[in-house]
Amino acid sequence: MLFRKNKKRDRQETDRPEQTAGRASFHEGVGKGTEQFLTRIPGMDRQTAREFARHASEAAKAWEDFAETGATPPAEPLKDTYRWEFKWLNGIQNVFANRVMDSIMLVFSHLGDVGGIWIVTGLLLLLNQSFRRTGAAVLLALVLSAIICNGIIKNIVGRARPYSYEQLELLIRPPKDPSFPSGHTSASVASVMAMALTGFSWWPLFAVIAFLIAFSRMYLYVHFPSDILGGAAFGLLIGWLAVRMLPYITILR
Repeated sequence: MLFRKNKKRDRQETDRPEQTAGRASFHEGVGKGTEQFLTRIPGMDRQTAREFARHASEAAKAWEDFAETGATPPAEPLKDTYRWEFKWLNGIQNVFANRVMDSIMLVFSHLGDVGGIWIVTGLLLLLNQSFRRTGAAVLLALVLSAIICNGIIKNIVGRARPYSYEQLELLIRPPKDPSFPSGHTSASVASVMAMALTGFSWWPLFAVIAFLIAFSRMYLYVHFPSDILGGAAFGLLIGWLAVRMLPYITILR
């Protein structure tokens, strides 16, 4: 198996004091705005919308306190909302986990470490006159992914990783940076998007590699499914942006 569950942590949250009356604050506005947005979605009942709005308000309050006092934010206030994601992660373990899959997933996860496989691929393409445009797009996409996803969004969201809610023995060293979005996934999808948009005919093969890298991060219990989806969404946007920026790179002229 990929990991051994030693002991589940207590997932009970401490009681929070009720909000005192006063002027409307940032976190209250987040809660109200979230509820108003969700109630406009077809099929969304008001009770569910209010529950999500409460969690959003608590998350905003944690970071509001952090901004005002510099105190460490409390434990992840949204963890109850992740229940369905834990079901997916545990389902992956129940269906796929074995020693062979452990080895395969470790290989693909390490391929994506610091964008390793994509950096090498981008450099090789850049050195080939026929694929210089694709290579430049891939390398630019990786730089943008590192800045936007790893440098900015991860630190703004500050989401805890799934293994932090339980005592687990992982196959890899536990990452210490925040969970959302998946940097491995963002870099992988951005690179493949750049390949596809620049007409590189082998991009479907690399798309399979990108998928396996993303899947490995859930298999290894270091990312939630929504981290992967978020990373993929940002990756598509970043890959498109990188190709749009190519005309401004003088080395390609």
